[in-house]
Amino acid sequence: MDNMTQLLLSYPSPEKLSCAYTYKIDDYNEFYSNLFSVGMIAMEISSMDFVDKIYARKKEVDYPEVARRLRGFKDEKLRRGVQCLLDINPNERKRVYQIWGI
Repeated sequence: MDNMTQLLLSYPSPEKLSCAYTYKIDDYNEFYSNLFSVGMIAMEISSMDFVDKIYARKKEVDYPEVARRLRGFKDEKLRRGVQCLLDINPNERKRVYQIWGI
């Protein structure tokens, strides 16, 4: 397994976590799930602080902790993009293309 794949698997999206516990994958979209993982990696890199603690409660994403860490971003456009990637609604994550103009 390559390093990027390992990183993506290290920071699963809320819907991926839900699938792990319910075995229900009807609404799961791997691309949107990977966008969430990329957002977590970006948050970790920006602060040089591991984001593992965000998964502390029953393997759920601690969104108050995510919000706290997002406040640490100095660049508004970067913060908005990462916030979009970490949106609880997977369908909203694709808006990052508009925010970052890609």
